[in-house]
Amino acid sequence: MSCPSGLHAKMDDTVACTAVFNGEKKTMLISVTAVNGDRVSFDYGLAK
Repeated sequence: MSCPSGLHAKMDDTVACTAVFNGEKKTMLISVTAVNGDRVSFDYGLAK
């Protein structure tokens, strides 16, 4: 996986990354869903 920039520990911050599945490049989105002190939760999935 390759991401052009870092993901910041701020609610709703999102970064688009490129991942390779079976030799095919796909865009994945990684988004911050919660920040509680030094704990950060995130969700990820393939971009449509």
